[in-house]
Amino acid sequence: MDGDSRTVTVLNLTPSRQYRFNLYGISVRKRLGPVSTDAVTASVSQEVEEEPAQPSLGELSASDLTSNSVRLSWTVPAGSFDSFTIQYKDAEGRPQTLPVDGASRSVTVPNLAPSRRYKFNLYGISGHKRLGPISVDAS
Repeated sequence: MDGDSRTVTVLNLTPSRQYRFNLYGISVRKRLGPVSTDAVTASVSQEVEEEPAQPSLGELSASDLTSNSVRLSWTVPAGSFDSFTIQYKDAEGRPQTLPVDGASRSVTVPNLAPSRRYKFNLYGISGHKRLGPISVDAS
C-alpha cells in the first residue's frame, strides 16, 4: 500500500476462517508497528447476495380506446420500480401527470377529448432515479 492509503481489501480468503492482520508503517526506512486486528470471514451462506437487477422499461402500448379514455400497458423486463408517472398534455395543451403504483403494469387515462391525438410518456421511478421515458401516441 502507498502511504496515502487508509483502506485495503484483502481478496481470495477462505470462508469461515479466522485471520490476523498486521499493519506496519514505513518511514525513512524504519518499520513501525504492527497494529493488529483479528477477523473471521463469513461462511458461504452468509455472503452478500448479488445486487438485484437494475430496473428497465420495456414497451408502452395503447388499447381499449374510447371517445374519452385510453388504456396504457407497459412491460418491465428487469428489476422493479417504486412507482411510475404518466405525462401528457390535455386538450388545452396543459401538462398532465398521472402517478401510478410500482406494481401496476397498466392504467386507464380518463377525461380525454374525442378525436384528439395524444402522446403519452411513461417514466419509472426507482429510489431517487427517474428512468425513461418510453412513449406511445394514441387518438
